Amino acid sequence: MLRSISKPPSNILYADRSGIETDWKCGMAYWWNRKEGGSGIVPVEEPIYFEVGRQIHDTLSAVAEGVPYQDILASLPDPSGLDYASRERDSRLRGWIIAFAKYVWPRWSRDFEMVKVEGELILDRSPLWIAYTPDLVLRGINKSLDTYGKLVYKEYKTTGNTSPSWVEHWDSAVQVHLGLKGLEEETGEPVAYGQIVGLPKGDYRKGRLMHPFVHAYTREDWWQPEYKYGLDIRPVWEYDSGIEGWIERCGEDFCAEQFVSSAPIFLDPRLVEGLVRRRKIREMEIWGYEKRAATDWKVRESHFEQRFSQCKPYVGPPCQYRACCFNKSVQDDPLGSGLYVKRTPHHEVEITLMRGGGNEAPTGAKQTDGGDQG
Repeated sequence: MLRSISKPPSNILYADRSGIETDWKCGMAYWWNRKEGGSGIVPVEEPIYFEVGRQIHDTLSAVAEGVPYQDILASLPDPSGLDYASRERDSRLRGWIIAFAKYVWPRWSRDFEMVKVEGELILDRSPLWIAYTPDLVLRGINKSLDTYGKLVYKEYKTTGNTSPSWVEHWDSAVQVHLGLKGLEEETGEPVAYGQIVGLPKGDYRKGRLMHPFVHAYTREDWWQPEYKYGLDIRPVWEYDSGIEGWIERCGEDFCAEQFVSSAPIFLDPRLVEGLVRRRKIREMEIWGYEKRAATDWKVRESHFEQRFSQCKPYVGPPCQYRACCFNKSVQDDPLGSGLYVKRTPHHEVEITLMRGGGNEAPTGAKQTDGGDQG
C-alpha cells in the first residue's frame, strides 16, 4: 500500500463511500449514523437487508479465496430450526453460494486471477482521505481479451431490478469511479473497468419469497425453476437431493443468470476530482460544526439537513432513524430508548482516528461556534 492505514496523519479529513452516500440521501441520517455520541448509532435490530448484504459479501469472498463451498454451507446455522421466512432467506443464500461456487466463479477463473478480496484501500487527496473496499479485484490472464494484464473491479449488490435500465445506469455512479481511481493509484496498475454484479433477490407474493433458489414449480416428481401454468409451488428444500441437487437441476446457464453483470464502468477521472472537491468542502463543514451540533438542534438542522423524502420512500425500506427524528424522547436519548446502540466502526482508518481522540484541525479548517442559526 502507498499509505499506512494503521497510522494515518491526525490532521486528515476522513470519509468513506457508505458515509458519503448516506449524507447524499439525508444529512440528518448521516448525523445519527456517524456523529451521534461520537461514533454514531445503529438500530438494535439490524434491518434484514443489511444482514443479507453482509452474508453475500462474506460468503462469496470466501469462495473467491478458495474456501470449499461445502465448508461455507456447514458454517451456516442449521436451517431446520428456522421459522419459514428465515428458512426462505437461508435457502436463497445457500443457492447463491452453491451456484457461484459451481458455475460463476469457474467461468470468471478462466479469464481472471484473484488479486484482492475486500481489502480496505484509500484514495488520498490530502487533507481528505476516502476509504473504500472493493468486493473483488481480478487481473486478466486470457491473452485473447483486452483485459489481459489489467485489473477489473467488481462489487456485489442484491437487487429487485435487473432490467436493461439497471444494467446500463451504473456508468454514472461516481462512487464506483472513485474506487476505480483509488485502485489505479494504490496499485500502480492499469484498471480495465469496474462492474456491478447484481443478485436478484426475488419478490414476495402471497406471503412467500418467490426466487428460483427458494420455491419451485412442481407436479408429482417434475420440478422446474420457472413458472408454468398448472404446476404447484413447493419449497426447494423439499427436493429429493437437497439444495445442491436442486442447483444442479437448474443448470449452469440458468444459475449464471442469477448473477447479472452491469455494463462495464470505465473510469472518468473528472467525475472523481469533482466529487473530491465537493467532498472536501462538505467535510470541512462537518468538522467545523459537529461539536456545536451535538448540543444545539438548530445548528444540527442547519448543517445536517433532513431530507423528508427519504423518511419513508415509496420504493425501498424506511429510514432506520425515523424514530430519532419524529419521536422527541428518542431524539433526546436514542441509546436510553433501547432502540439504538453505539455504532462499531469498520474501516481501519476511522477506528485509529477515534482511538486517537479525533482529528486535529485539517489544513484550512476551523471550528466554528455556528453563528446565528435562527
